[in-house]
Amino acid sequence: MKKLKKKRGHLPKFIETLVYVDEPQVVLLSFDEELFVIGVAIEFEGFNYPFYGVGLKVLDLKPYFDCKVDLRYIFDRAAKSRRYVFDIGPYRHGDIVQLFSAPTEIVESDEYYPEHGFFARDHHSKFALNERVVGEKHTFHIDGSWAASDFSKFYGRLSDLYAFYASLISIDQAGDDQRISAIAKLKGFVTSKFWQGGGSYVGFFSDLADAVWVNSPLRVSRIQYASPGVIEVEGQGRAIDEIVSASDNFSENGAEIRRVHAVLNKLYSNERLKAAPANSNFSSDAMKDLAKKYSDSLLREMGVGHEDAIFEACGRNIVVYGKVTMALFRRVKALEEFEAQGRARLS
Repeated sequence: MKKLKKKRGHLPKFIETLVYVDEPQVVLLSFDEELFVIGVAIEFEGFNYPFYGVGLKVLDLKPYFDCKVDLRYIFDRAAKSRRYVFDIGPYRHGDIVQLFSAPTEIVESDEYYPEHGFFARDHHSKFALNERVVGEKHTFHIDGSWAASDFSKFYGRLSDLYAFYASLISIDQAGDDQRISAIAKLKGFVTSKFWQGGGSYVGFFSDLADAVWVNSPLRVSRIQYASPGVIEVEGQGRAIDEIVSASDNFSENGAEIRRVHAVLNKLYSNERLKAAPANSNFSSDAMKDLAKKYSDSLLREMGVGHEDAIFEACGRNIVVYGKVTMALFRRVKALEEFEAQGRARLS
């Protein structure tokens, strides 16, 4: 069997067998009560009870449990960075499960996917989703030479991404009747900026961080300056885990992520929109549609997702939508560069 790549960092617990026919057929793992992995039994050499699963945020998993979409639908739309194989053979309910990145031959082969028409009503289990935020501490290991400006840059990018992810999590947690107001809250921060230069970006993430701080502050709980040393932060566990996942995803899929960003960035340059105000227009509907397409694609490739919610938060303004998306790219890239240089280990 080809050597598989282990998932680093936070791992899920085995929490439920949803379908059992002679042996487990569909299982559910949980990182916390907001992020899950749902898996289906497959044939895979070297595992006792092999499963192919996809990682899903609770908002994406909820329509399946509500029988609004089938299992195949959520498998097809899961992020590339959250496709795994795992073996439940050694584990009991409540145990931590080791995940491995799904090999290309599984991801690209239809035979490993559930058939259309299988809904949650077909479960043998009565498991129900529960949405609750879980917080935790996280330690980033550092090495090499760090100047004060390096610490500032590292924490600044971390804080920016934390604030944005915490806002997305608030949208995830909102019920159907509260989702619109949760998106409107993020929209208020987006639409208050002109998006013409660096000041808009700095102000946006700073204002967002101030708002998030009220309920889910990100604190530096310990810094050890020695080489090697550590930076320990405390905050909303899910938001921190999303940052680590984004950096890991950038390390694995960086070439494609950079390619999509380069196309989008060039489009904005050619359209002379990079320093243009938010109310500017594209030269044609074709260019506008292309900008939307590549903004969506960049969010998906980075593993951020939430394209519809972010687009709504941008007031359905594609000029702003692309700028916000590229701002996220720059911040994830900056953190991943610390890891690529060997100066930080995020997982």
